[in-house]
Amino acid sequence: MISDKQGRYSFPGNRFGAGSLQTKRFGPWGTILDGAGVADLVAQKTITADLKLRKAKNIVPQLTNAEWMLSVPGTEDQKATLLNCVGCHTLERIVRSTHDADEFTQVIYRMMGYAQVSQPI
Repeated sequence: MISDKQGRYSFPGNRFGAGSLQTKRFGPWGTILDGAGVADLVAQKTITADLKLRKAKNIVPQLTNAEWMLSVPGTEDQKATLLNCVGCHTLERIVRSTHDADEFTQVIYRMMGYAQVSQPI
């Protein structure tokens, strides 16, 4: 959901029914929602919610796989091997890992045997 220049946002009425809507945790890149961010929806009624944002202390959870890829050292060919990983988990899991090279070799060998789109649970 994206807001207009005045910070207002809207969505089609058929997307959500009456009830409680909790906003996402993050605001625009580099910010985080300060508070609950909950709005009570009523059918056919306009509602407002005053959402307050603050600067994020840690932007790591907001980074996309593309941004992680840009931050990884190496050539484009070297980084391309990481694309095999994003079908099951984000690159954050790899970049923040504490494995050394030998441990990573074992992990990669094991993961190559997993089905595509497996989940890391």
